[in-house]
Amino acid sequence: MSRKVEQRYSIEEVAEVSGKSTRSIYRDVYAGVLPAAKCGRVWRVKESDLERYLSMEKMTRFDQLRTGIIDTRSALTAEQRMALVGLLLANDTQA
Repeated sequence: MSRKVEQRYSIEEVAEVSGKSTRSIYRDVYAGVLPAAKCGRVWRVKESDLERYLSMEKMTRFDQLRTGIIDTRSALTAEQRMALVGLLLANDTQA
């Protein structure tokens, strides 16, 4: 039984492909937006995670919040979360 090994990319390669700085990529890794694993001293990103990350970049921030890609619990205050929930509910009733 053969198992296909998925390609893995360094942070520098991800930055080059995405057009972002390595600092932005590290920030997304630490925020949990881009899954990565540390292999020795180098962070590696699986090809499937990179593809999802690149497709996510095309989504609007509102869509990312709505689908749960971005975790807002630590980034927003309680008042900001309530305002966001209100916006989401208002948008759902309009659709």
